[in-house]
Amino acid sequence: MVKVAFFVDWENFKQDIYTVQKVTRNRIMNFHDPEDMIKLFSGFVEEDEKILRIFFYSSYPLRPKNMFDAIMERKNLTQNQKNKFKKYFAENEKDLKNFYDETSSFFDDLAGADYISIRAGELKVNGLHEDASPIFVQKQVDMLMGLDIAHVSYRKHVDKVIIFSKDTDIRPALQTAQNNGIFTIIGNLENSYQPPDALKRYTDHVRTRSIKEIFSDRIKTNNNSKKNNQKKKSNPKNKVRKNNNNEKLIAKTKTSNNKSNKVDPKNNRKKPQNNRKKVKEA
Repeated sequence: MVKVAFFVDWENFKQDIYTVQKVTRNRIMNFHDPEDMIKLFSGFVEEDEKILRIFFYSSYPLRPKNMFDAIMERKNLTQNQKNKFKKYFAENEKDLKNFYDETSSFFDDLAGADYISIRAGELKVNGLHEDASPIFVQKQVDMLMGLDIAHVSYRKHVDKVIIFSKDTDIRPALQTAQNNGIFTIIGNLENSYQPPDALKRYTDHVRTRSIKEIFSDRIKTNNNSKKNNQKKKSNPKNKVRKNNNNEKLIAKTKTSNNKSNKVDPKNNRKKPQNNRKKVKEA
């Protein structure tokens, strides 16, 4: 079997998933669900390949209190900006706490899954947006990713590396992998932004997969549910359809037992139906 290692720049790859969902208007997967993410990564594995490890690079979120303290301690912010942030924080503290809990839980669940290693960088506050929300920057993520790619390449632990990032800063690490005989691949999503040419120069192949195809079983289930709901809403007794003259016809399920009047083709007049019994001649 061909041994493969995945290297996932989470913030970068998450943006790709979000772009696909926005373009296709289809949210058949949840990128904050560990099981969905594992299924997505599995869709990038060929039949002759075996995953050695999935290296997952991101930063744990800041606790709301630590975020608040970091903003208040920044010397490059005016008092007016800090007052606006206090108002923002008071209005959104509950949402910030929920985000911290959900994101931390997501990373912890991933860390407990098979073949996945979390490589945590450092998250820092770098100022405020116009709406007073914090500006965050990740530190050390690119460095950690580059070191891991170089390490598995030097040690020949794998035959292929698949990267999920479009950041050109990892070019030196990919070049190191190629120099050591490792096949380098960019993992790409259909309907997302294409990898930059500057990055493709240091990779041997771009492997593109479709979220829709990977989660096709989920689409079939949703379609069947919609059909069942439509059947329940429809009336089985009266179905309306259009004829060639665009006239609406109503087809009744119960047909009348009474016979229709016959038409005389000569004068196009209706003849009354004779329901009397014939009398035998004496």
